Amino acid sequence: MSKNFFFRLLLALAWLLSVVLPDTFGFFNLNWALVVICGTGGIAVLLRGLFAKKTGVLKKGDIFLGALLLIIAAVSFVFALALPKNYIWPIIAVIVAAAGVI
Repeated sequence: MSKNFFFRLLLALAWLLSVVLPDTFGFFNLNWALVVICGTGGIAVLLRGLFAKKTGVLKKGDIFLGALLLIIAAVSFVFALALPKNYIWPIIAVIVAAAGVI
């Protein structure tokens, strides 16, 4: 079986536990699932862009795709923690600036 299957099974199990045991796992919702999926995917694609032996355009494409996934994860994280919405643009600016420097 592939790693994707186990990852999806783990997320489905966490969601099921949040419904069955709301006192223990009640915090897990769609925002947290997006944080986990986009965060790990963004880091993986970003690292592939940094360390793979590719040409310049493909390398930059992976870096910016990883940054986009990390932006989605950051916005979902802000919504999951119910933080003030004025935190979103500075987080996006930091991620875009870091991806531009790399």
